[in-house]
Amino acid sequence: DMAFPRLNAFGFWCVPLGGILLHFSVLAGGAPAVGWFAYAPLSETPYAGWQGVDYWAIAIFVLGTGSISFAINVIATVLCLRAPGMTMRRLPLFTWINFVNAFIILAALPVLNAGLAMLLIDRQLEGHFFLPAHGGSAVLWQHIFWAFGHPEVYILALPAFGMVSEIIPVFSRKPIFGYEFVAASSVAIAVLSMGVWGHHMFTVGMGRPLDVFFAISSMLIAIPTGVKVLNWTATMLGGRIRFQVPMLFCIAFLIQFLIAGITGISHAIVPLDWQTKNSYFLVAHFHFVAVGAIVFAVLGGIQYWFPKMSGRMLSESLGKWTFWLMVIGFNLTFVIQHFLGLVGMPRRIYTYPDLPNWGWMNMLSTSGVFFMSASALVLVWNLAVSFFRGKIAGDNPWDAWTLEWATSSPPPHENFYALPPIRGRRPLWDIAHPDRPDTIVGPNTADVTLPDHNKTGILAFIFSEAGFFGILILSYLYFYAHPQPGPGPHGLDLKRTLLFSVCLFVSSFTFWRSEIALRHKRRGSMLGWLIFTIALGAVFLVGQVGEYWKLFQSGVEVSTNLFATAFFTLTGFHGLHVFIGLVALLIFLWLAWQGDFASGHGSAFEAAGYYWHFVDIVWVFVLFTVYILPLFQ
Repeated sequence: DMAFPRLNAFGFWCVPLGGILLHFSVLAGGAPAVGWFAYAPLSETPYAGWQGVDYWAIAIFVLGTGSISFAINVIATVLCLRAPGMTMRRLPLFTWINFVNAFIILAALPVLNAGLAMLLIDRQLEGHFFLPAHGGSAVLWQHIFWAFGHPEVYILALPAFGMVSEIIPVFSRKPIFGYEFVAASSVAIAVLSMGVWGHHMFTVGMGRPLDVFFAISSMLIAIPTGVKVLNWTATMLGGRIRFQVPMLFCIAFLIQFLIAGITGISHAIVPLDWQTKNSYFLVAHFHFVAVGAIVFAVLGGIQYWFPKMSGRMLSESLGKWTFWLMVIGFNLTFVIQHFLGLVGMPRRIYTYPDLPNWGWMNMLSTSGVFFMSASALVLVWNLAVSFFRGKIAGDNPWDAWTLEWATSSPPPHENFYALPPIRGRRPLWDIAHPDRPDTIVGPNTADVTLPDHNKTGILAFIFSEAGFFGILILSYLYFYAHPQPGPGPHGLDLKRTLLFSVCLFVSSFTFWRSEIALRHKRRGSMLGWLIFTIALGAVFLVGQVGEYWKLFQSGVEVSTNLFATAFFTLTGFHGLHVFIGLVALLIFLWLAWQGDFASGHGSAFEAAGYYWHFVDIVWVFVLFTVYILPLFQ
């Protein structure tokens, strides 16, 4: 199983829970009706007073939390539970790319969750984050949303790239060309994806310096994506290509993804983006990415891995019907939409005037949908019939090379009864062709100790939480630079806060002492230091609650002004994390009190220590931002 089976189940059940919450909004006063981007202030209570927006925000928060838990699990599993001999340089590219993708999830989803939390505070507690009438900023929501929204494109695209990187070599009968470049370009995409969101906001008026920065970054990200196209194309060159259904979908993916990239790079050119931003040109580009690339790769992946999942082959003839109907329908629908956008047809409209050429272009676009619908029906029929009556697949029907094809179809509960030796990137090729084995990649590391999954998992979680608090702190600083009338940071009790802060900082030292005592199996000393740590953390929380009470008594609440909204949000979320940490430490205290703690929970205890130290480090930034920075004015 995954490194954290219960976390895996938690992430899975977040999906139906989020879906139920999202669709429950229809029964609770109406659908969200704020667009998928929920631009402020139109998503705020004065303009969207129905509960559908709240259910939408909570649902997306839940779904984002599930995605974060999945990403943590992927990172911990890849780093800590690899098969003997499976070094990082020997990983299948599908695994490598999903491993990189998990880091994008951890970087992007907490940004959205922070924005959703701020929106809910505005709506439920009468906050002012995104209400310009009270000093808030509608543009800040756009920055937060698109700082998530554009990396989300790569969160969807990278798994598709991984599928294609597995399928093309198998059906070309060649190893992937430039394995290292495919893996490295994925890392480059992950890094660059976090700095390109501004091209969605060229029409906002960010100013020339930011326009130039985001234009350059948006052009740069074309380089690693172009590298992948060259790798896939070079893999096919000179190969003995088998034009079976999975390969057909990958070839279509390659062509359509190239078109998507060419049309997409145009949006890095600011004047051109101004003209096409809200036109059907952008609709066409987006769907060439989302459908022409991602969906086609997924359809190829279904055709490729269905035999392994079900034990039966899909019909090749029905698969080709699915492919050709989808190719024809997709291109009929979306190629023409580029030209609709160039002649001025805006998006987000439900009807359109009878302007020259608009009618026949829209009719042609609509006709393509019928072909795609027919393709979907053929696919569903193929899946249903083949699952029960398809040809028996065997263990490795494609003569593939990665480990999943070394076990039965479908796999047993344990996945493998025995693993083949792993000396290169194509272990099954080495078994089938002992006279022509792959070049051994790297030293044999079968005996290398892999990282502890508890510590790896908590470090991944801390990485995501750093992004969450980063958005809250940056938002506070954004509003701090634009002070509003009413209470401000100068009214806070700095001396009292410093006293309680010392308690929190000292608790990191006492926890470290309890870890040392645990490693030396001094149970009494470990319990004493742990109790001291819990007491210090509790004192800090009491001090924070006391500060809140003092502010409430003086009439300062979340809804008082923008400073109060930002202050209570930032310090409140930090206090919540301290409280969660105290609950975890109390659980460890109870376990240690029961008996031999070191043998079964030592690494988990150290992982909890990482979290506790992180909470203390966050407070260093909060303390400086909220309490100390005003002293320099």
